[in-house]
Amino acid sequence: FNLIGSGRRRVHMGNLGYIALMVISNLENPYWVIGLTTPLVMLPLVIDVDRLNREWGIVGSRYSRFGFGHIAIITLMGGALLLFAISTMLADAPSTQVVDGSDVPSHVVEILREYELLAEDESIIYYYSGGMFSYLEDGNYFTENRVVSYVTDVDEFYAEEANYSSIADIDVNYSESLFYDSEVYITRNDESEYILYVSAEEERDHLFVDELLARWKEGRQPSDTADDTL
Repeated sequence: FNLIGSGRRRVHMGNLGYIALMVISNLENPYWVIGLTTPLVMLPLVIDVDRLNREWGIVGSRYSRFGFGHIAIITLMGGALLLFAISTMLADAPSTQVVDGSDVPSHVVEILREYELLAEDESIIYYYSGGMFSYLEDGNYFTENRVVSYVTDVDEFYAEEANYSSIADIDVNYSESLFYDSEVYITRNDESEYILYVSAEEERDHLFVDELLARWKEGRQPSDTADDTL
């Protein structure tokens, strides 16, 4: 049969939408969740086919058996599946504020050790992740030995780190809004620089920075400390 006018356009749009959502469903968190809506783009086509079948008298015996109750059951099952998928992702979602190093999940600690950003005898003191669904999206922390910031960008993992003795200066831009993170600028002795982003929620960014500065002053070389007193 031929679909004309708006019906044909809906078919074309449905095909394009289906292809786009199938591609999206293969992406990483959180975008693959959008792929769960793939059946929705097929509804206009199904409705058109059903309408034409009824107009042309092509109505099977099973048509009358499918009603509102079936739609409700399918909707409930689909909703439950969607909620399960979202809850699975959120189970590994980072805290929205600075946390103690002891509260960082063990699997995150193991990953940082695999990337050689945390030694076996090294402990995280304070940690913050700006990731929405995963700790690997973003992380900022310091230990008794170094200061680390990392980010995952399109499946590529990038990290910056510096030992306290190699840090020339630490500057802070405190955020006055819960919607923006405070920025901690780390300047190395070679004048290279990187930034730690720290949540201002409950003012735990001040707790993070105060302890970081204390560790830095304690971990600097004696000659550096002596220069500051001149």
